[in-house]
Amino acid sequence: MLNKNSLALTPVISDARAALLSYSEDKVKDIREKLESAFETWKRDNSITPVTYLFPLRNNHNPPTIEKAFPFKYADLYILDYADLLQHLRESAFSPIVKLDDEFGYQCVSAVLTLSEAEAGRIESALKAHAPIARYLRDEEAKFREISLIMTKAAIPHVERSVKFKGGTAKKGRVYEPAASISIICKEINSTQFDRVLDFLRDASKCAQLYSSMDDGEESTPDAERYADLYESTINPIGVRFEGVDDDSKQIYYTLRGENPDNMKTISFKRLRDILTKIKKNLI
Repeated sequence: MLNKNSLALTPVISDARAALLSYSEDKVKDIREKLESAFETWKRDNSITPVTYLFPLRNNHNPPTIEKAFPFKYADLYILDYADLLQHLRESAFSPIVKLDDEFGYQCVSAVLTLSEAEAGRIESALKAHAPIARYLRDEEAKFREISLIMTKAAIPHVERSVKFKGGTAKKGRVYEPAASISIICKEINSTQFDRVLDFLRDASKCAQLYSSMDDGEESTPDAERYADLYESTINPIGVRFEGVDDDSKQIYYTLRGENPDNMKTISFKRLRDILTKIKKNLI
């Protein structure tokens, strides 16, 4: 069963492993050995009696020998563990650490230390060692978002231009309603004439009334029945239900398939003419 410390280290270990994905286990082991060697080199170069060892413990044990002492014990009092020591050596540009960071990347060196400290059960040190990895991942995510934004902005003019010419986006099937349904209707009635299509939509609205039981006494027409067949088709169905034509306001009312009937939309007669023109030019 995981304890609180184990749960706290779960994302830390995950990030560290992600930072080391491009390295084999042998290479990770090699980085760890070089890091440990750098710490030991620094300890030998600073082999004075640590302040923390000047005061004997309550049981009067003697301080450990330099060979057995932790390297970070030979630093200042504010350096409490290996994570603190690594940060200190980076800030002081200690040559072996600088070479490691240059060769493998600071995030990978920090990842190796994070896993090492987590394995040893030094929770606080592992969490602190993870900080540079988190910063690196945030920077990489910010770069990715910036690149994505630049690519999107660069693509927008090409997308807008592609829908204006034959063979553009619309030609590849990206036709939106109600234009897609009107195109199917034109093929069904074999006509793109405005008056003929408008008459069909008027009769289609009668069919819609019958579907919604708005007027059970309404008589069907041949065009309404043809529209019903299109709407119910399992091969190439109409995605729009036409609800009515208002000649006074020059508006055609429709709802998208599956939407609430109260969420009615409109297109103008002018918009219908524009759609029919594009159909004639094979742009839809």
